[in-house]
Amino acid sequence: MTALYRAAFLLVPFAVIIVALRACRVGEASRWVDRVHEFDKNIDVVVDEDDLIVLAPTQKAGFGAAYEVRRFRESVEKNWGDLLGVPTERRMVVVLFSSADMVRAYAGRRMQHDPGRFANMVGYTDPRHGAIFLPAHATSVATLRHETVHWIMGTAAGDQVRFSPWLMEGLAQAFEYDPNRPGIGPERAGFIRTIMGGGLDIERLLDLQEYPEFVGAKAHRNYAEALVLASFLLRRRDPKLLRRYIRAERASDGDRVRQFDRIYDYRGNTFRADLRAYLASIGTG
Repeated sequence: MTALYRAAFLLVPFAVIIVALRACRVGEASRWVDRVHEFDKNIDVVVDEDDLIVLAPTQKAGFGAAYEVRRFRESVEKNWGDLLGVPTERRMVVVLFSSADMVRAYAGRRMQHDPGRFANMVGYTDPRHGAIFLPAHATSVATLRHETVHWIMGTAAGDQVRFSPWLMEGLAQAFEYDPNRPGIGPERAGFIRTIMGGGLDIERLLDLQEYPEFVGAKAHRNYAEALVLASFLLRRRDPKLLRRYIRAERASDGDRVRQFDRIYDYRGNTFRADLRAYLASIGTG
C-alpha cells in the first residue's frame, strides 16, 4: 500500500496541473464568448483546442473554418514561414459573426475609428489578441486565408510593428488563391484588368503608409496595385529580397520608399522593364 500511496502522491500534482490547464483553455473560450455576445448573441464555442478556438453561430460554419485554417496554416508555415514569419502566439482564435455588419461594429469599437472606414470590410484581424473575425454566412476559403496571413505576419512581428498597408494587403491577397504558389489567381485577374487599366504607380502605392488612406476613396485601385506588386515580387524577383524588405519594415519606421528602392532599385531600367513585361502578361500593360 505504501508504494500505491507514493505513486498517488506523485501523480496528483500532475493531474491538478492538467485540470488547471484545461480550465484555463475553457475559460479563454468563454471569455471570448462574453466579449462578442455584445455584438452577436448567436455565437458559441464550436472548437476549443490547444492551437485553435473557433466561435460561430452554427457547428457547420465553425468546423468548416477550423478545417480550412488548420490546413492553410500548416502549408504556409512549412513553405513560407521564413518569409511571413513564425507566430509567437500558437493559439489562434476565429470568430464567425452572423453578419458582416457585426464584424464592422466589433472592429470599429476595438480600433476606435470612424465607422465609415469599415463600410466595405469583410474581415478583421487583431494580432494583439491572436484573433480574426469574419461573417459566417459569407466566409470563403479566400477570406479565411487572407485574414490568416494578417494573423501570421502580425503575431510574428509583435505589437510594435506596423507594416505598410500595401505589403500586408498585397501578400494577404497573393496567398488567397494558392498558398503553394502565391500570386494573382484567375478569379482576380479580371478585377485587376478593370481597375488598374494603364499600369502600376509604385511610388504612389509605397507612399500610402496609413490604413485610413489606403482604404479610402481609391481603395479598389490600392488593393489591386498591392496585389500586382506583391505578386510581381514573389514571381519575378528573388524571394530573398522580399524577406530583406520585410525585415527592414520590422526594424524601422523610417523612409520605406527609400528602403524599397535600396533593396529593389525600382527606378532602375531592369526593374521597370521586367515590371512592364509582367503587366503585359496579366493584361494590364
